[in-house]
Amino acid sequence: MGLLRGVTAGVDLAAIERQARSLTAEYTAEKQLFDTLRADRSGANVGAPPASLDGSTAVLQKESANPHSRIDWTRFEKLKKASPAELDDAMAKYRAIDQLDLEFSKFVGAVFAERNPRDLEKLSMRDAQLLYQHLGRLVLALDKIEAGLASAGECAATANFPKDQLKLIGENAAADIEALIEAKGDKVTEGGIDARSGYVGSGGGWAANYNKDPSPDMLPASKLIPAEQLATAESAAAKLGELLKSDALGGALAKLIENAGDRGGELAGNLRGLAQLTDEAQTGNYPFCENRQEYRSRIRCYAPPAEVNAATAQMNKAIEGALAAEDPIGALGKALGEEALRELKLGPQQTKGWKPNAVAIQEILAGHGLVALRGLNERVNLPGKLGVETRAMILDMTQAFVEGRFESWRNDHPTSKKQVSALSEAQVDVWLADFSIAHETKNTKDEPVTLTTSQPRGVDLLWATKVGGPSYGFDIGPQALLGLLSNIRNDFVLVSDPRWPNFAGRTNIRLVHEAATDKPVLFCEGPSYDFPYPGKRADVDAAVLKHAIGMAKEMNLPLYVSGLLMPSVKELKVGGKLSDREFVLFPSRLWEAASVFGLHDEPQTGTLIRRASRIPFHVELG
Repeated sequence: MGLLRGVTAGVDLAAIERQARSLTAEYTAEKQLFDTLRADRSGANVGAPPASLDGSTAVLQKESANPHSRIDWTRFEKLKKASPAELDDAMAKYRAIDQLDLEFSKFVGAVFAERNPRDLEKLSMRDAQLLYQHLGRLVLALDKIEAGLASAGECAATANFPKDQLKLIGENAAADIEALIEAKGDKVTEGGIDARSGYVGSGGGWAANYNKDPSPDMLPASKLIPAEQLATAESAAAKLGELLKSDALGGALAKLIENAGDRGGELAGNLRGLAQLTDEAQTGNYPFCENRQEYRSRIRCYAPPAEVNAATAQMNKAIEGALAAEDPIGALGKALGEEALRELKLGPQQTKGWKPNAVAIQEILAGHGLVALRGLNERVNLPGKLGVETRAMILDMTQAFVEGRFESWRNDHPTSKKQVSALSEAQVDVWLADFSIAHETKNTKDEPVTLTTSQPRGVDLLWATKVGGPSYGFDIGPQALLGLLSNIRNDFVLVSDPRWPNFAGRTNIRLVHEAATDKPVLFCEGPSYDFPYPGKRADVDAAVLKHAIGMAKEMNLPLYVSGLLMPSVKELKVGGKLSDREFVLFPSRLWEAASVFGLHDEPQTGTLIRRASRIPFHVELG
């Protein structure tokens, strides 16, 4: 069988790296220009940023004097005087560059992950299937990059794009795909994406793959501790002893369980949490993954043996100390909180005065939320005052999570109170409840399947955006996720397929005001789909639309939905009309994000009046 060719065979990797840096620099320049435009409150001279800005704008002023700067400050005055149509065109280009930079950076990471050729003889069937899927996603990414280049148009970062190198990567991937099929047979193709569709060069060729029956076998299996292994105090203690390689610990815990009395439930929760925390500590770092199931599978995780040994020793020490305490059950809960803070990689000065709640820590660990909170705290990369404020907000929110008061932190803040001030108490209760609907469909064998919707709460909010491919979340652009986490007006609709371990799709649903009437309304945006999900996108769209209509009726509020849902509007024969109008967004706590009403992410501490990026459909609720 021999070696596979490898996607980087003959590829000039230095050219690919240069392009990635150039594209990121172009995006950064565009972002700084628009940040300055938004913040401007005075007349600026042509060729220079406004003089009246504060905070991080010193960086912008310095940048304007930099002869190597990519920012075209001569556009600043033109944009200030631009018509709405001209400004829309400029914003569209900026968004296109933003998206292209995101897609290309993820593509480059995926290419470098496969730069070493694989030995076909040593590949298990499961590894061959995963490689097949990975190569398929690379091919799909090439289509998205070509489409992104067309949207971005001519600019410094796209003028000399190494298309010949991308074509070579596509050819290498195609050759390895065929080699995998020849060596392993058609069984290698049994996973969400049919990589043989190939690089068609215009974003097409994949739609036919979105009418297959999903199966959990299409995704890597979870390596988290199965729930049944932690169902009782005895089983949790056994798992903890196994992870810590300590027979003596198992004996001491068995005795404690026997004498727990009416505190048995508390002890079971502490032991369950300690087992999950030990498992996390021994796993090491999580590189970027596209979706929640990839994180659960830990397919890219690695911890050096020395780190595993150190984590094991630390956990043994903490538990032994707790067992020697006067109240060992309470001490185990305290140890759980202290060790969770350690695993969050936060310093003692950052967590000074924090009061971790054992039950809250257990909920975080049960939802695999520790990795998300750690990512949020580690991956903010913003300059100046805004960066300081963002990191402080994330740290404050992390404290609320570990102390078990996240809902209050989010919903009781004055900005959130203002956002729902026009609603009745009953309407707010419906908004905060986990509303759900069922959508009936059929699989390819004409058998019934029920998709259900939900709205994430608590720890699940941390994972709500990890549905789809590369997108904002705790691990990339974490400031964008703050728009969801810190503002009561923002929520998600998640669509579940019982055949699929990830959510099949997601969308934003928001409470905003109609500018013309100053009345609150619901606005449901277009869905994003889990990239490897092979089921029908139309079913996801229909479930989202039904959810939005059901919630609007329950809350007795007008409903607008994105024009992207028009096929489902027509299919379900929903009454209403397209209606272009302005909407009011009251101030956010700091960030608004991934919204049809503005940039992908932006600070928003004042009231905004904006139109949606495409004309919405005003639903007749009847």
